[in-house]
Amino acid sequence: MEVGIIDINWWTDFPNISLRFQDVFIEESLERSSFPLAKLEELSLSFNTLDFLQGDYSFEKIILKRGEVTIRTTRTGERNYDIIKSSNNASGQSVNFNLKNIQIQAVQVNYVDEALKQSYLQYADELKASLNKVGDVYHIIADGIINSKAIKIGEYSYFENKNLTVKTKLNYNQAAETVDILPSELLLANNEFQVFGKYEILNSNMNIQVKGVESDFTTLISLLPPDYRKQLSEYESTGNAEFEGSLIGKLTSKESPQINFNFSVENASLFQPEYNTRFEDLSFHGNFNNGARQSLKTSQLVLKDLKGNLKGKPFSANLGVKDFENYLINLSTEGQISTQDLFTFFPNHEKYTKLEGLIEFDVRLAGYFEDFKQASTASRINNSGEIILTNLSGVYEDYPLPISEVNGRLMFNKN
Repeated sequence: MEVGIIDINWWTDFPNISLRFQDVFIEESLERSSFPLAKLEELSLSFNTLDFLQGDYSFEKIILKRGEVTIRTTRTGERNYDIIKSSNNASGQSVNFNLKNIQIQAVQVNYVDEALKQSYLQYADELKASLNKVGDVYHIIADGIINSKAIKIGEYSYFENKNLTVKTKLNYNQAAETVDILPSELLLANNEFQVFGKYEILNSNMNIQVKGVESDFTTLISLLPPDYRKQLSEYESTGNAEFEGSLIGKLTSKESPQINFNFSVENASLFQPEYNTRFEDLSFHGNFNNGARQSLKTSQLVLKDLKGNLKGKPFSANLGVKDFENYLINLSTEGQISTQDLFTFFPNHEKYTKLEGLIEFDVRLAGYFEDFKQASTASRINNSGEIILTNLSGVYEDYPLPISEVNGRLMFNKN
């Protein structure tokens, strides 16, 4: 540990003593490494000397200002923070201590696990905490505002540049190497998330329960990894959403936990600016899980009782998607759509003019996503149901003959 300047104040409020360290550098504990565990512009401590002499290791206040703390585990499992060994006195009894008031101001806190390819990059703007060690258990409470730079798991990044208000309680058992997450709250853009569960550090095993209370559709979309979020970011969305789920099992470079989430959306809307199309009064409930082998191959998504309207025309649907490597789709849907609104989703839709008429549909489709994209493979798709055309008219600029007041019924029966 290196310190630039040390200020001591013992005369103002003796037996209370205050220490202030400036330009603090604490080296990580890994051999042949000189990288910092912590770099701080200021570290302040205040404590009662008489309590210390009597074995009561309580700090009234600890302040960390402007700096960075990096906690990391190497690919071989070595930890850079083992400067804090199991605390025992000369008789072998565990030494307890109590940090009553910890204030963290403008400090970047990083946790990196190189073996699991995970990193948690958080900036504590104004965070208050307490830490009470009793035996082998550290009781931790934290309350304040942090900015999540990113939570990176493998190739995906979550919670990028999100301002969070946290109220969390943790119990860290040093002997068992476990973390108990007591019921805690995260507040993101006025959306409340409740989290609790347990994490076993040595075998990377978790049992975490998450619940979203009075969330909104937009915020839930913003939490997705960039690849998924980009596809939905073109849509402007509103609406209320709730979800609850669990992550159970091991999270390693080769293993994923069981993921199971139930969710529901009410009074939502989606607007696509490119097509000037708005889906309104959306409601549905569903489930996502990653299946028996916890992989993309066994993952599945189910949307049930999806209802809404497009420019006043109602529709309903049930959707199932299996095998997230190849996307096996099972869709049943019924409703109405105007000819003009339908053709806005077609390529080169600007070539279609004078569109009129109504299309009613009640169809069921099942097949792989790639087969839907090409006419040569469309025959592989199972389909059934009917489409009713009423007074369908329109002009396609590359075809010389207009279509006028077409009526009919199209039947599908490829089971």
